[in-house]
Amino acid sequence: MSRLLNLAIALVLVGLVLRSELISFVGLALGAVSLLSRFWLRQVERGLRVSRQAPDVLAAGEEATITVQVSNPTLLRIPWIEVRESLPFALRTRQPQHQVISLGAGQSYQLMYQIRGARRGWYPLGPTQLILGDALGLSRLALQVPPRHITIYPRVLPLSALGLPATLSVGPLTGRRGEDPARPAGVRQYVPGDDVRRLDWKSSARQSTLLVRRADPTIAPETTIGLAFARDDYEARTLQDSLERAVVAAASLSMALLQRKLPVSLIANGYEPEAKQSGVILPFGKGDGQRRLLLGVLGRLELGQNLGLFDLLHSQPLPWGGTLVLVLADLTLDVLPNVVALRRRGQQITLLLVEGSASGQALAAQQHLSAYVVDRQGQPVGVAYAQRAF
Repeated sequence: MSRLLNLAIALVLVGLVLRSELISFVGLALGAVSLLSRFWLRQVERGLRVSRQAPDVLAAGEEATITVQVSNPTLLRIPWIEVRESLPFALRTRQPQHQVISLGAGQSYQLMYQIRGARRGWYPLGPTQLILGDALGLSRLALQVPPRHITIYPRVLPLSALGLPATLSVGPLTGRRGEDPARPAGVRQYVPGDDVRRLDWKSSARQSTLLVRRADPTIAPETTIGLAFARDDYEARTLQDSLERAVVAAASLSMALLQRKLPVSLIANGYEPEAKQSGVILPFGKGDGQRRLLLGVLGRLELGQNLGLFDLLHSQPLPWGGTLVLVLADLTLDVLPNVVALRRRGQQITLLLVEGSASGQALAAQQHLSAYVVDRQGQPVGVAYAQRAF
């Protein structure tokens, strides 16, 4: 009960004790006003409508306008209402203004402000806080509208910045995709330019047309991005910088592959806050749908705990002959056995070393692994060992 209602009850009691009609009347009047004010605000609260118009995702550096609309569809007037919107610092272009307004019956008000996706992440817009009050300031009612989340995509470097397709040894992008004669896959129609030594004369005679023997590719088109994203995967002094550069490298390479219409999957040992799960396993896919899924997951990905990347990779059925791009801090003697084990499973291994050292690059060269150091912009540069085409 409000202080005013307590005061009204006290005045009525005093008036009864003193047998004063004036004091009792004042107490009854104050009590009636207080109860009427409370009833008014409760009726308005039941009909009040608050909506927020905002995009679900933003690209890195993109700006958007957020609209918070407060509507009063009731027949009662709201004497005053204070609207406050909470906003993470990473999205602010300036401090969101709070407004004190009055809404008549059937009226609406829009609070608009700008946000900018300065840094990737999964951010809440809100909560929106509302404080309703009566004309005399006798009663107040506080309301809160739950937040809505928005995903900021990671920064994506263009294809030219990654040096593709000439320098990165990633699947069919390097132009070395061929056919393995030991893996026959039937026949196909002869086209000018085919090697005559590959003609299948028996099949051609049966079909009365020239047919060429076909084989499965030596390098499968599927590429798996293995992203190390746990606390133990990086040094504490460079943790945040390393994580962001690792995400930029993974996102840029994934988008480059998808632009070439090649299937891409993602395996990471980070934490996905929207799904509330540790460990991300995104199946192979291509096209615009896969692009949105990859950017969304990489934008929301947070630091993982107590989950090893290689444990996830060893538990997954990786396609034989596919490419596995490992985004790691560095190649060390502790990591090397896991990398070798994955290569024995038929994977073409490419390493993107976020904090690559000279010893790590030398170890990669010794093991005939393609390794690149990720620079401060998230771009793979500097070949430690260029994988040969046999």
